[in-house]
Amino acid sequence: MKYQLKTITPVHIGTGETLSQIDGFYNNGQWHRIDIDAVLATIPESELNRLTIAMGQHNFQWDKYLPTSQTSTSYTLPCPQDPRETEIREAMKDAFGRPMIPGSSIKGAIRTALLWDLIDGDNTEAKKELKEQLQRRDNRSGIGQKIEQQVLGNDPNHDLMRVVQVSDTSPIPIEALEMGVAWTVTLSRNNNLVQKREGNREYKTFIEQIRPEQTFDFSIKIDKSLFGQREKRELRYSDRQQRALCEELAEVCNFVANGIAKDEAEFYDYYRLPELANFYESLSNQIENLPDGVFVLPIGWGTGYRAKTVTELLAGDDDDLMNLRKRYGLGQSRSRRGHYHPEFPKTRRVLYDHQKPQSPLGWVQIAPV
Repeated sequence: MKYQLKTITPVHIGTGETLSQIDGFYNNGQWHRIDIDAVLATIPESELNRLTIAMGQHNFQWDKYLPTSQTSTSYTLPCPQDPRETEIREAMKDAFGRPMIPGSSIKGAIRTALLWDLIDGDNTEAKKELKEQLQRRDNRSGIGQKIEQQVLGNDPNHDLMRVVQVSDTSPIPIEALEMGVAWTVTLSRNNNLVQKREGNREYKTFIEQIRPEQTFDFSIKIDKSLFGQREKRELRYSDRQQRALCEELAEVCNFVANGIAKDEAEFYDYYRLPELANFYESLSNQIENLPDGVFVLPIGWGTGYRAKTVTELLAGDDDDLMNLRKRYGLGQSRSRRGHYHPEFPKTRRVLYDHQKPQSPLGWVQIAPV
């Protein structure tokens, strides 16, 4: 089926690369990305050595070295403040520099929702076995892999997600991008939700982000031939897996997304960040009133621990969760070894406009065309 993805909040899908003042400069509310090939083409050979030395300086700035460098930029993005020496996370783009969202980001979010649903709705014996696995002192990644294998399939050939093919989205114009400032917020010793700082270090990151209300086209293909009786027997797929994927996908994704939205609304309301509490209350209402077949997902960077794990579901009550955290060191205080804050996780990533919180990251709505 063809689908349309619309961003509800800013979304960042990163390339894994970070940019610095060598890659661009800030001027008059905009971030200018330097086209280094264009710069080198315009500089006389005699000046290259001076440029090389200048670029090695700690305080190098392109706008000082090239006053007319506007002609040497590959793109320009609105930017709320000067990044200076703060790293910038580069956004995914196609070969022509246009923002897009890879199908793997969408498929990964669907995978997490299905994993949550299949564990939550499975029988007690299966849950008990998964919890027993958590009691063993395996490394975290190993435990996660075992849980996924038991619920979704033992290997790539038997993995439920081999049935699903998600295309990359169509690209959209570079004007859909902007620069955002993402802060890590955390609970202080006084239990106030604050921007995280340690000494002179500020835990913030500049990101190239897709603006809200941007639309992309893509497709999801489900190979239903793999759910024939013989194929299901060979691949060890269950009727419940088939139903969740082929008939209830939108409901499954919305159930998980709404659970996150309600929990986050409660978290931000309790710790007095009303801008975020109001957003999540509104998101929850939106999810509950979506037309059939339309669903919401958290995708990309900055969506948080709950959007990518099923720890709470397997842990059960608060005592089980605390035991699990201590076993794997989840949320252990760096300054006070052995101390675990009762709130977990106690950190979030939030977009700020200077000192004012704006919104979370990564929420999208997906609708069949």
